[in-house]
This record gives sequence, structure tokens and C-alpha cells, in this order.
Amino acid sequence: MRLVVTILAFLPCTLFASDVPLSTGAVIHSPSVTGWSQIRAYWAGEQVEIHWQGIPGEETAYFAVERSTDGQSFELLGGFRCTEAMAQQAHFSFTDPQPHRTIAYRVKMVQHDGSITYSRVAFLTNPSPLLIYPNPVQDRLTLDLGTLDATDLTVSLYDMNGRLALEAKLDQLPGQPEAQLNLAQLPAGTYMLRLSDGQQVWHQRLLKP
Repeated sequence: MRLVVTILAFLPCTLFASDVPLSTGAVIHSPSVTGWSQIRAYWAGEQVEIHWQGIPGEETAYFAVERSTDGQSFELLGGFRCTEAMAQQAHFSFTDPQPHRTIAYRVKMVQHDGSITYSRVAFLTNPSPLLIYPNPVQDRLTLDLGTLDATDLTVSLYDMNGRLALEAKLDQLPGQPEAQLNLAQLPAGTYMLRLSDGQQVWHQRLLKP
């Protein structure tokens, strides 16, 4: 997964990816810990921005951003490993480039002694009936259609000159909200994906590197 991170203030903390092994320890689960501000998550196009404030002190090892699709089981996305103390509160910004439709995010602050403090959980639902991933895509694109009826849906891809590059009826299994497109033969470029049910139209920008 490609991580996009913006640091809004100088931080003595360095970014790490989700494949970095991290230790776990005693959990202090408190939604109102001193040094935290409420975590915020919001849609920014097809990505999700997660913002929070924290005060990493001398005992702070790292901040970790976690994501869940059910609000109970969380996976690590990445975060910031702290290398020295901070004297003042700092803003942290983290981008999830490949979110799911219904998502919950939280941040945990881990101390060098292994103790863990969690932020509040921020819940977020995609207001659009269409969600595509991965984006950028290499070969197979998944379309999360939510409650749309795929039996009458047509998907089209247009290049940036407005030329039709692909058009297909979606093949979706009954009772499953996802459909897939094989784009392995699609030339590299930027495309506009158009989804239509004959009455309404939805658009998403798609990148093929």
C-alpha cells in the first residue's frame, strides 16, 4: 500500500509503513487522555485524511494509525516513530489512499515501556454509491457498488482526450456488492471511469501507471 503523509508542523517523528514490526504492551484504553485532541477523518476525493494532535514526550515510541471495516478488528496502516521529546502540541496528518466503504480509524500512542493509549474512534462512511480500488490499478479493479443493482449497470473508461477506452456490463454475483474489471491490457494513463444505470451517472478518476 502506498502511504501519503503530510506533516503540518515540524515533528521529531519519522514515518513508518505498515510492514514495520511493532511491539505491544499493556493497554490503557481512554478516550480522553491528556495530550490528545479528538481524531478527525474525512473524505478528500477518493482518499481519506486522518488528523489528530498529540504531545509525544520522552517516553513516546511511536504513533500508529489503525483502520477497521467493522469497528472492532483493526489493522495497522502506518504512523510516526518518535525519536526525541516535544515541548508543545503538534498536528499530525495521515492519508489512507485505498479506503473501504465503511471505515473506522483510531490512533494509538505507544510508550517505550510498552504501554498503549488509544484515541477515540472516528467512523466514516463513503457518501458515494461507487467506490473503486486499488487506485492506481495495475490489472484487476474492484468496484464496490453498495446497494446498486449491477444487472443494469454499464461502466465506461475515457482517456483525458475524451476517447472511449473500455466499455462493459458489470458482472456481479447475486447478493454481493462488488464487481471486478480486468484492466491488465489497458494502456498506462489517467482515465475517467463512468458508471451508469441508464438514469443516473457516477464518475471516478482512475490512474493506470
